[in-house]
Amino acid sequence: MKDLIILKIGGSVITDKFSQIPKINPENLKRISKEISSVYNKEKMSLIIVHGAGSYGHVIVSKTSIDKGIKTENQIKAFAETQRLQNELNCIVTKYLIEEDVPAIPCKHQPLL
Repeated sequence: MKDLIILKIGGSVITDKFSQIPKINPENLKRISKEISSVYNKEKMSLIIVHGAGSYGHVIVSKTSIDKGIKTENQIKAFAETQRLQNELNCIVTKYLIEEDVPAIPCKHQPLL
């Protein structure tokens, strides 16, 4: 049995960290997916990949301060939108990995309110 490897990819690497709207960085995402594929397909390792939110989360968080707690209806909506966007990014990352022959399966966490 091979060791389990957990790889964290920073959200600012796979998204455009300067964008005020959710936007991926396709060049970095493609390159990283190829790099993962080259090792994964050679080693057939047990791999869990997690990634940050980048522009898919931090823009809303900084505008609404939901990282400091949710106290208003608008913050609940902002939190919901942040979760939706993070799920969208997760599916995009998964798509890039699959295109590079990495059998990635998107998973999401269930946040506690």
